[in-house]
Amino acid sequence: MSEFITCSEAVDKLGKTSGPDGICHNGSVTVEFILTEKSRNNFNTANRKYQREEIAELIWKQGILITILTRDWVRVPEIHIRVLNVDGYLSYEMLDGQQRLSAVLHFLTGIIPLPSNMIIDGSDISGLYAKELKQKNIKLYNKIHNYVISCKWYENISDEQASELYVEILNNTNGQYHQEIRNAISGPFADWIRDTARGYKEIGVEAHELFERVIVGKSTKLKLFSQDKKKGFKLLGRMEVDEWLSQLIYMFKHDWRNGVTQGTHTKWVKDMSRPGGDYHPKFKDKKKAENLLKFAYKIINSVPKKYKKQLNPMWAHVLILFAWEKSEHYGKIIPENYTNKFFEIAKDWDCSQKKLWDNQTQYSGNPMSTFSSNFGGRNRNAIGTICKVLEIELDKMGENIEEFGFIEIDQNDFTEKQIYDKWKEQGEKDAKTGRHLEWEDVAGDHIIPRSAGVKEGGITEYHNLQVISRNTNNIKSNMSDEIFTRQVAV
Repeated sequence: MSEFITCSEAVDKLGKTSGPDGICHNGSVTVEFILTEKSRNNFNTANRKYQREEIAELIWKQGILITILTRDWVRVPEIHIRVLNVDGYLSYEMLDGQQRLSAVLHFLTGIIPLPSNMIIDGSDISGLYAKELKQKNIKLYNKIHNYVISCKWYENISDEQASELYVEILNNTNGQYHQEIRNAISGPFADWIRDTARGYKEIGVEAHELFERVIVGKSTKLKLFSQDKKKGFKLLGRMEVDEWLSQLIYMFKHDWRNGVTQGTHTKWVKDMSRPGGDYHPKFKDKKKAENLLKFAYKIINSVPKKYKKQLNPMWAHVLILFAWEKSEHYGKIIPENYTNKFFEIAKDWDCSQKKLWDNQTQYSGNPMSTFSSNFGGRNRNAIGTICKVLEIELDKMGENIEEFGFIEIDQNDFTEKQIYDKWKEQGEKDAKTGRHLEWEDVAGDHIIPRSAGVKEGGITEYHNLQVISRNTNNIKSNMSDEIFTRQVAV
């Protein structure tokens, strides 16, 4: 530990360290210094990497103010500040202490008042806001404004070191949420999670449309997810949304039916983000993750309004990942049909009259209960039991899987020999234009498009093959022969 440095000495004594090693100084900082530097955009008190969920209630924040004004024998616990030096220009970043510091800053910026029933030295300051306190009792106002907090200044530490300090040292025993730890892990994956789930207006980054926010009364809420607090079905705070997205990617990358635990999830993010990990220095699965979110948006957006209240975080995960798995298997999904059937199944398997779960067992082998009872946690038994029910209902449909929203697509391609034989059979002419067709320009085309599905005849067999030019094939795309002939002038 190096010399003791006050904020008044910061410019002269900090930012001098060079070389590979960082250094930590004991010191102190005033609330006034933080407010001044913050107004100059020199003090980041809410770096998204280290910004904890707002859990402190008003009474807790007011307790900090009571401590400052009335308890001179005790001090607000120290805070931890990172010093950044860019070409000799100092700026500061709060590593730890946001919650307790926010109590003071929120008061001085007019967000919260002093507590009620507060009288100091005969001065009744109950419920006053900062401007009112300044007018009524400048001495007490200055006591808050000039309050000195112990701190540690960290010079010349990298992003990785700052992340390690926050996660492994400062917050390894204080009950910090796992997603707060994951957010603080330095690397492109954590950055992508925050940017995608929240957006970042300061640099022009918009949140993904899946996480579109709307104003309801005085609150900001997610448009597509349930906000039913009475049933505990909610996806509200920024950490909750970050966690939901990170869990989605974790389960997508692993066998999602095995579920996810907080510990394995956090360990995975750490391992992937370390130097040498798959997500360092680049989020290699970004394109796959973006494709998954496009798919997820279509699924979640198609949920009928009458079922929106059931769309809690776990329901959304299962809804998306089961759809993705089966779409990969069958080839195509109709989101509206799928989501409607999903919730119809849930309703049927929850019905006390039908009791479809009778004589059925969970994935673990224990007696099964209602469908909804399995949505309490993302463990292997819960997800396995949910999937068992969905598979039972899918099997009931036999070849009519489109009732569940799935369409089987023939994944095969015509062979070069099949295309050549058909080209010769057509007299080396384009089947749609009748013009001569050079072999180099030949494209094999499904007469009934593959997208129509196997059941409707969109199969890769010789009788469903015609040869056309590559240009014509690009124009025809997934149109049927009939629609193409009717809509496209030849």
